[in-house]
Amino acid sequence: MCQDAEESSFRKLSATSSPENSTRRGLRNLKKGKKEKSGKAGKKGKKGKSGKSSKREKYVKGNLVEVLNSNPDTTDLALILSIFGFESLTAEDLEDLTVFASTNQAIAETDIPIEELKKFCPSPSRETYETIGPCVDLDLTPEEQIILNTALSAISSLLFNQFVTGQILMAADISDGLTVQNDALLPLEFQVNDTGVFVNGVEIIDTDLEGTGFIAHVIDGNLLPAVGEILPGNPDACIYCNFQSDPNFELLFGLILSLGEPDPDTGVQWCTANIDTCVVPYLIPGAVEGVDPGVNVTMFAPINSALAPVVGPDPLAFSNQIGKALTNEILKNHVVEGVVLAQDLSDGQVLTSLAGNPLTISLGERGFVTANPGPPAEIIAVDRPSSNGVYHAINGRLLPPPPPQ
Repeated sequence: MCQDAEESSFRKLSATSSPENSTRRGLRNLKKGKKEKSGKAGKKGKKGKSGKSSKREKYVKGNLVEVLNSNPDTTDLALILSIFGFESLTAEDLEDLTVFASTNQAIAETDIPIEELKKFCPSPSRETYETIGPCVDLDLTPEEQIILNTALSAISSLLFNQFVTGQILMAADISDGLTVQNDALLPLEFQVNDTGVFVNGVEIIDTDLEGTGFIAHVIDGNLLPAVGEILPGNPDACIYCNFQSDPNFELLFGLILSLGEPDPDTGVQWCTANIDTCVVPYLIPGAVEGVDPGVNVTMFAPINSALAPVVGPDPLAFSNQIGKALTNEILKNHVVEGVVLAQDLSDGQVLTSLAGNPLTISLGERGFVTANPGPPAEIIAVDRPSSNGVYHAINGRLLPPPPPQ
């Protein structure tokens, strides 16, 4: 059966084969665990400007949720972190974490449905956060659960890109030109000039919100990569985990996530009832208890614009509409066994998907992969590494053939 089967999704399984950083640990609501350090900042520079300061009460011994909730500019981020159980993380769990905390106004500019989340998730406070527990432990309605699930990808991308695990970066450590690596393995570059202190062009407006095991700096924006720029891939993270941090694969991420949802008719997770055919173990090694495919895989991963005309804005609703079995077959038709790099592809080559269908490669000035029958999908980014294989981004869909009449 699927690990953590009582939960409504694979949210807590997302770190199975990825570095144990604070972002993943918080999303899984873990209590303990070792983790790898992220890139080091190098030598300390001169103290940068601290920017504007908002009125706040500092809880030097507080947890991350408590400290952010004490700042009127970051209460929405505190709510988001509370939803995913960050208040349960100890200093040992965080083990040196730097957070670039978006303001409430900046959060409103993302795809996170914060106003909807506020309707059914209690706001954290010093008096209640320990007793109410994470929002995911509440008795949510099906509609509320869908809102929470569809928010997951946007939240994950935000946290991966704005958390730096493995070091406490104080304002005094920031200098012009300093570069560190975030939890999405992307560079954060600092600029210090007469107008202020910036990270990737976003102004730092408050600094050194200190707590147990972490430091937070408030930023007047978000550090999200531009949609359309396929991220380089994290070789220490599973394929699914890489999709979790790349906004270009939000819909694909949602389709995979849907297989961890209870079936609306039976209440049983589809993957639990179909462990012999479920694609999830290939994309999240260890997610299905007792099932190990024993092979790495290659996925031709459709970006949002390729899936949107068919899937629409809500992957879970789409999956429920067509059925989990067909959703699983669609996903399997984008995956082949073994690591197939771009250099291994040749014109006319035929690969066999996990669904048992042929995928034909066409190479010329550009590369395409085609599911027979079906239109060709252009391969727009190649050789994104993961801990359990590799993935290539495509701008089309590789749908399986319709069942025989």
